[in-house]
Amino acid sequence: MTGIVLFVAGQSLAFVNPALQTFSLAVIICALAALMMSFSLLRQEIFRPLAERNSQVETIRTVSGAIAGQMAIDDVLEQIAVQTSALLSADGVAIWLKDGAMLNVATAYNLPASYLARQVALGEGVAGTVVRSRQSIRLDDYAREWRSGGDLPLERETYGSVVCTPLMFAHEAIGALMVIAGRQGRAFEREDVYTLELLGAQAAVAISHSRLFQEQRALTQQVESARSQLETVLTSTESPVIAIDRRFRPIFANPAARTLFGLRDEIGAPIYRVLPPSALPPNGFAALRIIRRQRAYTYEITQQDRIYSCHLAQFGRPRIAGWVAVLTDITELKELDRLKTEMVRMTTHDLKNPLQGALSNLELLRDDLADHANPEVKQSLDTIERQLDRMTRIISGVLNMERLKSESQHVELVHPARILDAAAAEMRDFAHEQQVELAIEYADELTPFPCDPDQLTRAIINLIENAIKFTPHGGQVRARAWEQNGAAQFSVQDTGVGIPNETQPYVFDRFYRGKQRGMEHVSGSGLGLSLVKTVIENHRGKVWLESVVGRGTTFFVSIPLAIPTSPTPNTR
Repeated sequence: MTGIVLFVAGQSLAFVNPALQTFSLAVIICALAALMMSFSLLRQEIFRPLAERNSQVETIRTVSGAIAGQMAIDDVLEQIAVQTSALLSADGVAIWLKDGAMLNVATAYNLPASYLARQVALGEGVAGTVVRSRQSIRLDDYAREWRSGGDLPLERETYGSVVCTPLMFAHEAIGALMVIAGRQGRAFEREDVYTLELLGAQAAVAISHSRLFQEQRALTQQVESARSQLETVLTSTESPVIAIDRRFRPIFANPAARTLFGLRDEIGAPIYRVLPPSALPPNGFAALRIIRRQRAYTYEITQQDRIYSCHLAQFGRPRIAGWVAVLTDITELKELDRLKTEMVRMTTHDLKNPLQGALSNLELLRDDLADHANPEVKQSLDTIERQLDRMTRIISGVLNMERLKSESQHVELVHPARILDAAAAEMRDFAHEQQVELAIEYADELTPFPCDPDQLTRAIINLIENAIKFTPHGGQVRARAWEQNGAAQFSVQDTGVGIPNETQPYVFDRFYRGKQRGMEHVSGSGLGLSLVKTVIENHRGKVWLESVVGRGTTFFVSIPLAIPTSPTPNTR
């Protein structure tokens, strides 16, 4: 009798009969078959998807590396299209990029070249809908399933399956990635949507980085070009230029500055060790305060027997990075100004004597013709006298202006009442002749302030005289003095014809004479208000006006009660 030995749990069993042997063998075979089937199902349901997913991830990693290796935006887009087509076995790929409210076809791979620059509005077509909704769309049959607006020409006749996903970067849809299969091509599955979304995320980052890189490169080129141009200009200019940083160390000096001050390798050393004391501002702290308020500070220096105007300005905003100084040689201009001043002074003096002689002889002539019966003779004599008086005023005004520039001030503490009283005393007879009431107002407790009394009195006299001239008979001129905001304040108010708005900015210009209606007979040199402005600025003060045509004009003067600790520089 034939039998088999069964081993169970490592122990052998005795021989069993043949029928039982056959049944046992069948059971074992069935168990082995079931085990093989379970392993096949396990491989199909778990291992194969894992392997496929691993293959997808590896492929996407390869694609991402190929994309990231490009910098130019056109190359990046081309790599995205090529790798996407290969990964999903697509017949065509279109990449749409957002431009305002429109989408443009930036790349069309395996599609007609005429598709490039094709536009659709946001919300239209598959691409516009994807960008607007920020959700992917998969179509098994484009012509049958898509009923809204189209994307590209002939899509309903040629497209089969289509998948489109948004390109998202920083929570914003910057475009769309579309893969297309022909009508006889493959049908994209849900796994393809997931794959395209992964690839789209990588593509969006690559596109954005490429754009930023191009913008940065363009900006760098612009900066380098501007820097090169500026360096060329500063190097070639004959004007010395020096720049210093916040720690007052030179960071740049053009060849003209190096030659003027004998600079070699001093860049980086403190400025007070590099430049001679005569080249620095008289008061450095005062200069910084003025630059902070007015953005500029100008002073003059003398170097190598030449006179330079040094213009200081700050650079860097909002935080100051440093200051730059530009020096301009004004030696010739200074000499021309001196010659001009001498010529004007000599000319006016030479003209003054003949005028005095003419006026004296005019008076004699008037006496000789006092009994002349022809009234036109007297009219002609009056005209000659008015014109000679006008020439005398012009010459006196020019001399006064030159005197103010050349003479130093005699500063003393003066009560404002002294200025007004002196001015009113000189103008009272003139006001009486013009039938204009002249009044002054001030308080006894006003604080004395530093000024040149002669110059300031002359300025107030000019204001009062001007007010009387342009006030009709029966009008009033009132001069006042008071204190406000740490300054001595003066005003001269009239009830005259007023000054039109369009001429007010020019009233302080030399030789400017406004043509007020009804006052054509008023004569003057046009230097009175210019002299007033010069005197007030010499006292570190300011002068301005308010006027209404037909109602009158008020001139205001403000002069500090205290002398500044340092001279006011010549700022421009």
